[in-house]
Amino acid sequence: MMHIEGLPSLTAGLGRQQWIDLSSTFGTASVSLTYLQVEVSDAAASSMGLQKITPTNTEKYPAVEDANGYAFVQFGRLYIHPTKVGAGKITITAVGGGDHVGGGDAAPGGMTLTQSISLIAHDADGGNGTGGWL
Repeated sequence: MMHIEGLPSLTAGLGRQQWIDLSSTFGTASVSLTYLQVEVSDAAASSMGLQKITPTNTEKYPAVEDANGYAFVQFGRLYIHPTKVGAGKITITAVGGGDHVGGGDAAPGGMTLTQSISLIAHDADGGNGTGGWL
């Protein structure tokens, strides 16, 4: 797996709304975690030309959105819409082992898991048969 600054790196194509499986970052239980927060910096959003994206069917399937609407997590997947080649750091916080953080005087619950990822947006074809990398 590729790493940038010691962070796991995930890739995304350009010009379409898409989801990125988080199981390589949070493990196979990524669909079972309770997500608390998604953070996309303005610099990352600008670098990748992220378009605002809105989750659907949230009454039945909860989603956690970035404060600026550039990304959200639902079903253990990161949903984004990059429009230009670029890269940026995205930080995702979840609870593992319960639906809320436990400890102290709180009812028993899970523990907080926070993971930053490096997201690389690129043209998946590039027109030269190299998968967009050359």
